[in-house]
Amino acid sequence: MNKLALTILAVVFILKTNTSFAWGKVGHQMVAEIAISYLNKGVKDSVQKYLGIMTFTEAATWMDDVRGM
Repeated sequence: MNKLALTILAVVFILKTNTSFAWGKVGHQMVAEIAISYLNKGVKDSVQKYLGIMTFTEAATWMDDVRGM
């Protein structure tokens, strides 16, 4: 993802916060996908070892699931 796309995404998130104060499940999954794209394979493999069968996006939203959001 290039800098322009990230900037546009950030602006959309900032403008959207006027109507919503929480990211929710979809927002956390989007942030997880962006974060994953910046990790090298070694780091991804290390994190996946600790997550077990859970995916990165599932891990990003587990607390929302626990709280019942």
